[in-house]
Amino acid sequence: MSGRFLAKAATSTATFSVPAEDAVILVVVPAGGRQERKNGQLWIDGVYVAPAPKAAVNMRGIRDRQKVNHVLKIDVEAGVPAGESIKRFTFRFGSKILYEGDKIPKPLYLDTLSFHNGFYHLRVELEASGGSIDFCEIGVIVDNPSNPLSQPN
Repeated sequence: MSGRFLAKAATSTATFSVPAEDAVILVVVPAGGRQERKNGQLWIDGVYVAPAPKAAVNMRGIRDRQKVNHVLKIDVEAGVPAGESIKRFTFRFGSKILYEGDKIPKPLYLDTLSFHNGFYHLRVELEASGGSIDFCEIGVIVDNPSNPLSQPN
């Protein structure tokens, strides 16, 4: 979320276009209003207009309770508010942290052969430099028929 003005000092009409893949929250305020963030909210000229922009992270191409095996590519979409950066990105599988850093590895892979067959939570978490945090968690079922970790004794 950029929190920017699309038209300033408009006197009668203002026209703008939004690309099909974008979204917009339109707030009409007096021209030249002063934006500020406080208590997790966005205020313009002392009037509350929306929740403050925050970090957002999602995983694509994988469904909740999907059976997975071998090496899995994880597609991560992430964003932080304008003027901020990624402070911390964490990638977990079950209780194990597989990656933690200030960048999102591209590509991001999960080798399921390192784990016993069964149900696990796959979780990505993003913290922005401004302090906002978001996460996405999906349950997956590891099913590697030839996995020596999951063979009976």
